[in-house]
Amino acid sequence: SEQSGFDSLSAMSSEVYSLPAEISASLQSILLENDHWIDINDGNSNGAWKKFREELPAAISERIATISLLLKQFICTHINKDGNAEGVWILSRVRENGANVEWRLQQDIYSHPNDLPSSPNFLRPLQDASRTGMDLFVFVINSTSASTWQKAQQLKDIGTKYFQAAKYDLAADSYGQAASLVRRLEDPENGAETLLSASVGNAALCSLKQRQYNHVVIACNSCPPSEKSQSRLGTCFEAVDYNRAAHYHLTQAAKLAPSTDTYAAVKRVAQKLADTPQSS
Repeated sequence: SEQSGFDSLSAMSSEVYSLPAEISASLQSILLENDHWIDINDGNSNGAWKKFREELPAAISERIATISLLLKQFICTHINKDGNAEGVWILSRVRENGANVEWRLQQDIYSHPNDLPSSPNFLRPLQDASRTGMDLFVFVINSTSASTWQKAQQLKDIGTKYFQAAKYDLAADSYGQAASLVRRLEDPENGAETLLSASVGNAALCSLKQRQYNHVVIACNSCPPSEKSQSRLGTCFEAVDYNRAAHYHLTQAAKLAPSTDTYAAVKRVAQKLADTPQSS
């Protein structure tokens, strides 16, 4: 009988990418749990596939969605830097003597997303693990999986998760990618300016946390003035004792979105200026 193209490694491209430890750990906890899968029968695969159960707990479904976004982000950052992740990707868990060695990612250059059974992003062929010492999973990304707007929002959400975990460099990268996608919108949707402002402001905050003050200035000057960008600039300049510039930007932030915290910051910097001897 005809076998699925994924029953051998011949369908894979020659470029193999080792996945970061964080993604690998997530894959390990989700993809290798048999209770998450059910068999499916497709005419082209002779029943050689599994898919995620539809009744998975909400927490598991959310983790699967997060892994999907992280993989798309990895592809767009390290492989297809034009931001296009469309295609069929093979995830492999390489094993030696039954022990897990690493997770790898490579593209299937012969298949198209439309050729595969309709299902969630992950599909798993059954035969390879015993024959090759590898567990293989198929990760499908098609051009209609998410609009540019949705991808930008998803990347912003990923950035927030990284930020909450104090992984500020990864968070800044995600926020920066979100901002780049918003800028590429040919017909900006309602809320695009707000999303751009939030993404840039959050990226600047990540840079503040890492004391990368030049990155703060670059980020905040890359979009129209907003409360977040002006507040970040004010905090940045205060940190390096450019208090006159800090006072200006914090005052602009207070005008754009009055708040107790911003007024307090303006007052604090104003006091610093008053206490600084004036040169004659």
